[in-house]
Amino acid sequence: MKRISEISDEELISYAMQLYNAIFVVGSYGLKDLYDYVAVIEELARRGYKIQEVQKPGKLVIKKSVFSSSL
Repeated sequence: MKRISEISDEELISYAMQLYNAIFVVGSYGLKDLYDYVAVIEELARRGYKIQEVQKPGKLVIKKSVFSSSL
């Protein structure tokens, strides 16, 4: 299995969505799923993504953050 740092952004986003659905919508998950979810969310944040849960259950929004510098 690939290390989390070696997985593409698209794969991580897809995995985060799957884990979110299993944990928070369906309620069918194990301890490893929780650890994986935290690790994936932290990695996406490290890569500059903003993760936000929308009020409607089952909706997780992940967007690339755009940083502007005015030097």
